[in-house]
Amino acid sequence: MSDLTKTLTIGGQHYDVRVEADQLVVTLADGAGDLSESIPVDQLGEEARSALEQGNLDDGALSVAVEGIARALADRGA
Repeated sequence: MSDLTKTLTIGGQHYDVRVEADQLVVTLADGAGDLSESIPVDQLGEEARSALEQGNLDDGALSVAVEGIARALADRGA
């Protein structure tokens, strides 16, 4: 899996989404401080993993996974 990076907007917040080795890393791009969450790619659903393998960060299944991670980040940062 190649290194991928993209900025996504979810709920009005900007998140940097990237793949580092076997981790999906989501970072609050506009936040004060370094709010970041990572999860092992193998914990994602099959469709989301497939999207990552194809380099498609715009895939709907992957967006759902990123939204969940973004919500956790927002809750933690509140």
